[in-house]
Amino acid sequence: MSSKAIADPQHDQGPKDGRRPTVGEIAPSVMSEDDPTAARFVGLVAAILVILCGVFLAYNLLNPATPGKFQFPTGWLTISLVLGLVGLLFHAAYDRDVQFRRLYLIFGGAALIVGAFLCLVPNPKVGDQFRSGFPCMALALVFVLAALRNEDDFQVRNLIQLALGAVGSGMVLVGAIGGNINEPVFLVPYGLLLTLLGLCYLAGFVLSRGVGDDQAYWTGRGIGAFGLLVFVVAFLRSALPPLFYSYGWKQSQPAPYFIPFGLLLMVLGLVAMALSVGLCSENRLVVLIRRELASFFFTPVAYFVLIGFTLVTWVAFFIWFLVLPARVPVPEPVVGGFILQWPGVFLMLFGVPALTMRLLSEEKRTGTLEVLMTTPTEESTVVLSKFVAVLLLFLIMWVPFGLFVVAFRIMGGVPFDYLPLLSFAVALTVTGAGFAAAGLFFSSLTSNQIVSGILTFVFMMGMTFIFMVERIVQGKSLPFLDWVNPDVIKGVINHISYIDIWLNSFNGKLALPPLLFFASMTAWFLFLTVKVLEARKWS
Repeated sequence: MSSKAIADPQHDQGPKDGRRPTVGEIAPSVMSEDDPTAARFVGLVAAILVILCGVFLAYNLLNPATPGKFQFPTGWLTISLVLGLVGLLFHAAYDRDVQFRRLYLIFGGAALIVGAFLCLVPNPKVGDQFRSGFPCMALALVFVLAALRNEDDFQVRNLIQLALGAVGSGMVLVGAIGGNINEPVFLVPYGLLLTLLGLCYLAGFVLSRGVGDDQAYWTGRGIGAFGLLVFVVAFLRSALPPLFYSYGWKQSQPAPYFIPFGLLLMVLGLVAMALSVGLCSENRLVVLIRRELASFFFTPVAYFVLIGFTLVTWVAFFIWFLVLPARVPVPEPVVGGFILQWPGVFLMLFGVPALTMRLLSEEKRTGTLEVLMTTPTEESTVVLSKFVAVLLLFLIMWVPFGLFVVAFRIMGGVPFDYLPLLSFAVALTVTGAGFAAAGLFFSSLTSNQIVSGILTFVFMMGMTFIFMVERIVQGKSLPFLDWVNPDVIKGVINHISYIDIWLNSFNGKLALPPLLFFASMTAWFLFLTVKVLEARKWS
């Protein structure tokens, strides 16, 4: 019985002239995922580290320190525990195995439940365990998002996303409503932190589904509406009572509300509105800003800089804590001694070049700048998008300082004046904008990232050297400058020395002329960058 099957051609019967025989087409080839061996090894080591550190910390907690009783070093155990959690997060993000991602989903859900329980348990009143419950809820978010990144089951993925949206909405409502009802007790820090974490949950919901989804789109819009409502309510509560009192419509003088409660709520509202615009807007500038921020976090740059900022901040905190006992009682502002140290200056010297050196240099080197310029996008839009993105990332890098300030408040157990932080935030934003614009300009001059980073570093060294010159020549007579009034020199230096601006901001002297100088410097460097791109376009 003869077979009717068509046999493959025999390749050994190829041409006899020495040429290579033709091989049949076998594409497409089978794609196989990389074996996450390295990620699993990191996860195993991290799991062991977390278990051991957790057991030792529990031992310390259950056996308070007494003379002659052994205790494990709590500080090193805490650092090791954090490193272990980072390792587990790395494994959760890179291992797509269904067993591991479901395990991390369970871990994230358990952390959320434990955190909520700690925040609600009366000990002796509700909220006493917030400092432990809040980190658990924040930890739950990052682990759930890491596991959600690899989840391919539609029903499970949809359920997790809806849970993120529901939990985030609850946090936002509780934080905002409670913060407006009882500001002195609940807003700082419970309501403020809870609302910010809730916004992060909602942002995770929107980003995981995409703005093409109706639920995600309207959730993003709802975030903006919530921010507008919070801002309007805080503004009216800050402005109307004093106005009514001045016109005699209110008999008793109203208690101060704008500082700090009204200002904090208005800033919270602006943050929510900005988040809504960033998530949902299709404006070219907003889209390019999202692109730039994503490019930072899709490469190791942002993570290396954030790790560097955290380590230097830890060193500054350690040094400050060693010096603090010798200065009791500590004069206000207490936090000024922590932030205004040379490690913070070194962060500026190395952090700004690291963030800005690739902005336009990398675009030139890879040729993507020419492609971007062929789109119907103006040079000013491209420059402004890169500037806003790097400025936002620069401000994010200073978040570890704020976390250590919160840690100091918890460890000290005594409230301190945090209002100088508000004026310092303004000074930091304005001076940081000037440095970001300068780094962007130097990045537009060359296609070599190293050259761009060196130019920015030299510029930062010059701006820092101004403060050193002021301290060196202070109180000394300079014969070659006898014709110049010393007060004039000092005034000029105070205007252009960013360290002096920081010092004055902590002392409540947030003068307008120095801020205008850095704002003008920002506009000037951005203008020069636009002109460089225009010249390149027409060359």
